[in-house]
Amino acid sequence: MLIRHCAFPASLLAVASILQACGAGQPKVANTEADARPPQTSAASPDPAPAPAPFPLARSGEPMEVKVRFHQDVADGTHATEFQSARLLGHYSTPNGKVGFVLDRTSDPPKIRLDGDAFTLVLSSRQASRGWLEYVASNIWIRIDEETGRILSFVGPGMTDATRVIRDADAKPLSASR
Repeated sequence: MLIRHCAFPASLLAVASILQACGAGQPKVANTEADARPPQTSAASPDPAPAPAPFPLARSGEPMEVKVRFHQDVADGTHATEFQSARLLGHYSTPNGKVGFVLDRTSDPPKIRLDGDAFTLVLSSRQASRGWLEYVASNIWIRIDEETGRILSFVGPGMTDATRVIRDADAKPLSASR
């Protein structure tokens, strides 16, 4: 969990709490006859809840430290977030569903395992033109957009033409077996 420290002038926080207490600056408008009537108090109604404690304010010239906790990963440019890492590992299939595979790009070299095959193959990468990266292994060929990491086309065993693939499930990392 990441904690960020921010300094806000106390006057800004005071204005925000005043606006909130005043209904965010919106006047109360009676939309119905019932809204226009003053509220009825009954003797049987319990006492209202005590008012919240006032917000502690520092002098307006002093910055106030505010701690914010993020429950999600924050991209910092040096470490991959959980979301970014998840995009490097997944199960893919052709649109007709005839060929499926798990592609694991979380390690170098990347690995692939075809559905129904017990062996994991290690892919060799080669630079292609136009910002594409190609991975090859025996009768498998994959073209990936270097900038986005998206798989552009795939050729597998028994296929005569390249086709697009769809990421359709999460997967567990592969261990090299061949």
